[in-house]
Amino acid sequence: MKNETSADDALQKMQSNYSTYKLIEMKLTQSKASLKNKLPDIQRALEMVQYLASQVRTYPARTFLTLTPGK
Repeated sequence: MKNETSADDALQKMQSNYSTYKLIEMKLTQSKASLKNKLPDIQRALEMVQYLASQVRTYPARTFLTLTPGK
């Protein structure tokens, strides 16, 4: 009897672990798909940042502030 109970417990635990791992796999698959969809936007943003950084080095920004006396 003890062996049957142990086998049933082991099977139940294994099925529980399997369900947990399948849920984790599903979440990772969804996350991967989401990141793949975002990748082109991220690449364009990176290119824009690199372009702007190169422009700052080429053309330094000048600012002109008009100061007025406080009251």
